[in-house]
Amino acid sequence: MFDWEDLRHFCAFTSAGSLSAAAKTLGVDHATVARRIASLEASFKLKLVDRRPRAYALTDEGRRVAELRVHGAGARPEGSRQRRADHEHRNLAGSA
Repeated sequence: MFDWEDLRHFCAFTSAGSLSAAAKTLGVDHATVARRIASLEASFKLKLVDRRPRAYALTDEGRRVAELRVHGAGARPEGSRQRRADHEHRNLAGSA
C-alpha cells in the first residue's frame, strides 16, 4: 500500500516541473519531495523519475502515473476534503 502524501508530492512535482518548484508549492524542502517520490517508487515498485545531475525527468512509468492524475484517477483530490468540510459545516445547527 502506498502513502497518499507520497502521491501528492509526486503530483506536485509533475505539475510544477521541478523538485524546487514542487517544494515551494507544498511549503516543504526539495529533499522532502525527493524522499516522497522515492517512497512512492518503492511502494509501486516502479522507477518514476530518472535522477539526473541537475534535474529529475519522468520515466515512461512516471508519465503514465502522472496521466492518471490528469484523468482524475490519481491523487485523492484536495477538493474532496473541502467538499466534505463544507458538507459538515452546512449540517451544523444550533446557537452560540
